[in-house]
Amino acid sequence: MPREGDAPNAGHSADMKTWVPVKSVHQAPAVYGQKDAPNSVLSHYRRMLDWHRSVPAATGDQITFLDTAEPVLAFRTCETPHGFYLGRKSASVTVSKAMDTQILQNARQTDGMLRLGPNGFLITCLQA
Repeated sequence: MPREGDAPNAGHSADMKTWVPVKSVHQAPAVYGQKDAPNSVLSHYRRMLDWHRSVPAATGDQITFLDTAEPVLAFRTCETPHGFYLGRKSASVTVSKAMDTQILQNARQTDGMLRLGPNGFLITCLQA
C-alpha cells in the first residue's frame, strides 16, 4: 500500500527511478490520505485487525467449514467466531442462533436470516 500520495514513488523510495515504479493511480489511495477517513480501506483493515486481536478464540488455528449453498462460504474458527463471504450476487442464509455482529459490509441480519449483498460479509460471534 502506498504511504505518501504526494511523494515520489508514493514514499517508497527517494530515487526517481525504481525497479517497480508506482503509477499515479496508486498514489491517490495512499496511507496518509486514508488514515483519518473512517470508511477507507485502511480503516477497515485496522478495525478487522483490532477485532481479531480482541477475541482470543479468533487467533486459533482450527477452521470448520459450515454447510451453505454456493456462492456463500461460511466457516467457524475455534468455537465461536463465524465468517461469511459472498461473491457477486445477493443471497440469504438462515441462521439458527442470535449473532453478536462484530464487523460487516453489505450484510444484515433480520428475522433469523442473514442477507448478504454483492461481496458482502459478516464476522460475528454466535450467542449461546
